[in-house]
Amino acid sequence: MHEAVAQQVAPTAPELVHAPGSPPAGPHAPVAVPIPPSLAEGVALVCEAVTTGDLGLARNRASTLETQAAREFGPEHLYAVETCALSAYVAHLSGDHSAATALSLRAAELRNRQGDQRAQEDIERAAATWELLNSPRTAVPLGRQLLHLWNLISSDDGTGGRKSVERRLSAFSRVSAPAFAAALASGETADPSRSEEGIAHHW
Repeated sequence: MHEAVAQQVAPTAPELVHAPGSPPAGPHAPVAVPIPPSLAEGVALVCEAVTTGDLGLARNRASTLETQAAREFGPEHLYAVETCALSAYVAHLSGDHSAATALSLRAAELRNRQGDQRAQEDIERAAATWELLNSPRTAVPLGRQLLHLWNLISSDDGTGGRKSVERRLSAFSRVSAPAFAAALASGETADPSRSEEGIAHHW
């Protein structure tokens, strides 16, 4: 499943601003866009941490960079949105798909508000990471936000991705609280591709 999601995320990886020390291009490598000198060092530090595999440090640096960009240019400025997308990308790499989804949704919302067509790319990235969530507690609210934004941004993505999210969200919504509590206690999580009866039987 991770391989399938990687294929979805790779073509639409968030646009990483260019700075010295950026990691080499690869299947997940973001496309370079210009950034101001004041943010270049921070981007280079994030890239350095990603390249060395220290994703915890990369996330901390990305968060700091996002705060800096919002403070210097405003929370809805292009640079702030790009650093938000970068934070989403690093969260995805580190396996925090809930944070990656939330950050991609935030970037999509800001871009859509500004009339930026790249909001669709952020939505597609959010959908790809949302597919990796297996806890109704996080998947349901994020899924609802995802569908709401998707409806605002595009009437038809042409890929069936939105219908897939709708089906999965519907399945998540049918998982009862007691069944989910039992799953947490046993160390398992819900598989929304199954009926509630099937999930309960599995648990």
